[in-house]
Amino acid sequence: MGGLTLKLAIFDLDDTLIDFATTRESAYRCQSEHLDRAGIDSAAFVQGCARVDRPLFAQFEQGQMTRDEYRLRRFADPLAAIGVTPERELVAHLNKIFMDCVNDRPAVFEDVQPVLARLRTLGVHTAILTNGPSDGQRRKLKATGLGDSVDHVAIGEETGFSKPSPRAFQMVLDRSRSPRPMRSWWGIRPSWTTTLR
Repeated sequence: MGGLTLKLAIFDLDDTLIDFATTRESAYRCQSEHLDRAGIDSAAFVQGCARVDRPLFAQFEQGQMTRDEYRLRRFADPLAAIGVTPERELVAHLNKIFMDCVNDRPAVFEDVQPVLARLRTLGVHTAILTNGPSDGQRRKLKATGLGDSVDHVAIGEETGFSKPSPRAFQMVLDRSRSPRPMRSWWGIRPSWTTTLR
């Protein structure tokens, strides 16, 4: 980095600090237990969820769908696809099962807290920048203690700007009040990798 000192490290929440893949699978298992008792093909339901979730979430990120619409359709659409009427009560219960698991019992990667603690001792400011729905992300931050482990948290639904928009990163940079020679974002999705100069 040409001798520049790292001043700010920005982390995504899901799939970077939180092992969301493992957490999501746990939530699907809890949903499956409920569906199996009701005589509904849980394996086909979960496969349907995997197909529709990312496209629906992308619409939410881009402001094309409300939070409530996203949460309804991510489970209603897979039910309809396997021939089950997506009754509102059933969909609401599946959503509650899912949210209680992923938001209140998320799995954190084991190296996260040591890395955050090391950055703090080195004087590096840390921030979490996430696109998830605000209420769920706040529950994850509380359940894991990650909100208290970083200097700043920015949630796209609260700020009005989501990754990969440069405005989302700029708002975090402005809050850091650190010098601005170079700051880099490293995300697990190549399309989200951003360097601000």
